Amino acid sequence: MEHWFTEAALDASVTDLVAERGLFPSHLGTTGEFRITPEMWEDRRGFITPEIRTVGEVTDAEVQHLKHMGEMAAAQPAYTPPPDESLGLWSLIAGDKAERFRELLEQHPAMANDPLPRDFSDNYCYSGDEYEECYPLMLAAECSSVEIAKL
Repeated sequence: MEHWFTEAALDASVTDLVAERGLFPSHLGTTGEFRITPEMWEDRRGFITPEIRTVGEVTDAEVQHLKHMGEMAAAQPAYTPPPDESLGLWSLIAGDKAERFRELLEQHPAMANDPLPRDFSDNYCYSGDEYEECYPLMLAAECSSVEIAKL
């Protein structure tokens, strides 16, 4: 995440840092000029809102946000992949689900020589003209689905 700090916020950050750690050793030189005018913010993005909090406050807030996001992710149930029977042809081929593909091929042998039907409910279905006539073998080769290609 990108943050832009006001001059006052940077000054307060330096003051806080000096109070906590002591003065910056003079023999190390300077880290450069950090003051940017509001006009430069506008030139840069046109929508930047400068921070009025100190760098430490922003960092603490970001850490708390990341902890919260981690806790929320940990509270989610574990991912369970959908059963092969619910997958469309595109996903079966891309996922190298050879057993389910074999079952379908036994039921509909012509499927091997027909272009894959467009099925936009299938998460893996390609869109675009370049896949207008995509055959099972073509998709299997593209996705490195060796078992499907053999079938």
